[in-house]
This record gives sequence, structure tokens and C-alpha cells, in this order.
Amino acid sequence: AGMTLYPTLEADPLLQRFAETPESEDMTLIERDYLQKPAARSALQDNDTMKDSVYPYGDVQCVSLPDGKKLLVWLDDDRSRNLINKTALYYKIYENGQWGEEQQITDDETADFSFVLCETNDGAVIVWQNADTALSQDAGQEELTKAVDLSLAYFDTETNTFEEPVSLKEENNDYEYSPKIYAEEDGSISVIWLQNSANDMRPDEEHMSESIYAMKVQRSENGWDKKEIKCIAENLSVVYEM
Repeated sequence: AGMTLYPTLEADPLLQRFAETPESEDMTLIERDYLQKPAARSALQDNDTMKDSVYPYGDVQCVSLPDGKKLLVWLDDDRSRNLINKTALYYKIYENGQWGEEQQITDDETADFSFVLCETNDGAVIVWQNADTALSQDAGQEELTKAVDLSLAYFDTETNTFEEPVSLKEENNDYEYSPKIYAEEDGSISVIWLQNSANDMRPDEEHMSESIYAMKVQRSENGWDKKEIKCIAENLSVVYEM
């Protein structure tokens, strides 16, 4: 009797500040201190080093291709760019027991962000947050979110390269994020994403304008045929991930 199994803990002010959504003026660009940190390592080549000093806040995804090769894609730092444009998507091919040279999916000087990679019946497809213009070092959050669009690119297994990307939306008036894709048996690609109609990357109570959108694209002789964009749900409470 009187034993406390789960004692009450005082609120940690540091954790509270971490959980709060920052104001736009408090958001700052990440410096390149991480370039001095440990390397990324491969599990496919006896743990030899694949890449030194990788960007620590990006994702890494790998798919097996229909011809037996592996496609590795990751978000990394292009050190030739300024801080706001620095993130770029890179890829490597694992073939004949070794990794090839790294290449950028699109070396267009604009920032890349969240992405999703998917194997198809004849290659692979990637959809990602892609800025449609290079931004100045002092660009603010509003300018950045206006520039972010969703792009799609097909990976050709014969050339081991990504084709020219296409924009999924004709008009880029909202902030699109957290894309997901699924390859259908008929060769079409289903894409679903979150969208903030306030064009704000901070989905807090003041900017609660989250919706879920979806569309289907079909590969054709002329590139990609984009079907009508459908709104699955709108005016949702805060949604960070699907």
C-alpha cells in the first residue's frame, strides 16, 4: 500500500521546446558541421565505406530491379551549392558484385527533399519534393514552400539513368509533402501525398489546412499521361505522415 509504481515526472522544458512548432523567423538553415561525422557503410561489400560524411537528415532507400540489379537512392549534400539549395538526390547501381559511381538524379542546382522510391515491372519510379527554382541564401520559409513541387522520374534499366522528371501538378500553389507511390500491374503509378493549402510547412493549429490528394499516372510513348488529381480528405487535423 502506498507504493508508487509509476512516479510522476516533472515536465522537461527542453523536450517541451523540441515538440513546439517553431515560428518562421526562428527557423534557420543547417550548417555543414555533419561533414566531419562518420561515414555511411555498405552491407553488400564486406562493410567497406560507400560514402564519407553523408547528410544525416535525409532518407536512404534501395530497391531490387527486375534485371537483378539494385538501385540505391539517398538525399545528400551537394557542397557546390549554398545552404538552402544544398540537398540533392543521388543514386548508385549495384551490378556484378559491386557498386557503380554515384550520380545525381537531376543536377539542376535546385533543392531536393523528401522522396519515395518504387520498383515497377520494367524499372523503377521515384517521386520527390523538388524545388522548381534555385533560391537565394536569404530566402525565407514562404519563398521555399512556394518553390516546392512534386516531381516524378522513371529509372531506365537499360541505360542505368533516370529520365527527365515531370511535375505532377500544373499549378504549384500549395505545399506538398510526404509522397507515397504504388506501382500497379498495368504499369500505371498511383501517387498519394499530403498538402497544406496555407502553403506552410508547419502544420500547427494556426496553419491547420492539411488535405490528402491522389492521382494516377500512366507511362506512354509521349512520356507520362497524368490523370485527374483527386482530393481524398480535406481540412484534417494536424497530419505529419501517412
